[in-house]
Amino acid sequence: MYFCQDRFELPANLEKNSPMKSLVTIVQNYFRHDGLYLSSHISFCALLSMIPLLLIVFSVVGFVLGTSHGVYQQLVSGITDFLPQAEDFLVQNLREVVVQRHFSGIFGVFLLIFFATLLFGAVERALDRIFEAEKSRNFFHSRLIAVILIIFISLFFFLPTVADIFTRALNRFGAHFPLGEWIRGPAFFFLFAYVAFVLVVVIIPHHQVRLRYAAFGGLIFALGIIIAKQIFRMYMLRAFVQYNVIYGSVTAFVLL
Repeated sequence: MYFCQDRFELPANLEKNSPMKSLVTIVQNYFRHDGLYLSSHISFCALLSMIPLLLIVFSVVGFVLGTSHGVYQQLVSGITDFLPQAEDFLVQNLREVVVQRHFSGIFGVFLLIFFATLLFGAVERALDRIFEAEKSRNFFHSRLIAVILIIFISLFFFLPTVADIFTRALNRFGAHFPLGEWIRGPAFFFLFAYVAFVLVVVIIPHHQVRLRYAAFGGLIFALGIIIAKQIFRMYMLRAFVQYNVIYGSVTAFVLL
């Protein structure tokens, strides 16, 4: 076995084994398509887009917080479940958004959407490279798809409130279905990660991806992200203090 910057091979006798050959093909394609560079690019754009994405959700929530306290709680709990120490920081910024919700809701969303689409642009560029698409979409078509996906992500935070309303309506007719509790549980997070992956792989690249392959990849992605989430959460319960000493008040955004 040997490895270099753009090459990874195994001895010929091992390549006769089908599972091993598939694994080698995956590794070879990873380096051939500059997987390390593409993943770093996505991570960097994710950091740049994270704050605009959060502020978009905050701005949208700002219009409904007066009548829907459940949306506020879901927004906070959804992020603090991933990073528990960030709750005070998020609550403070949410309150400021509520005070200025008219300005941020009218003018801020349009500007923030443009910066938030950087992440989806990076993902599209990476997937086009991976699937070896012949050409890429034009700028406006690409950003339109990104905006649609951003709207889908924003609506995700409203689902628990809608579920609570639906549950109360069923209770009036004597039917008990804890839809709200289920949506706030880990099963829904798995479902959301799975659906999000399938949508991204099928819609974003300028290349036709078979649904069955995307569905199988979604299972691996959803399981992987749940495992990674738990490992990262356990790690941050111990390491948050060290990050806080270095980054101070911006620790929450650095870790996000």
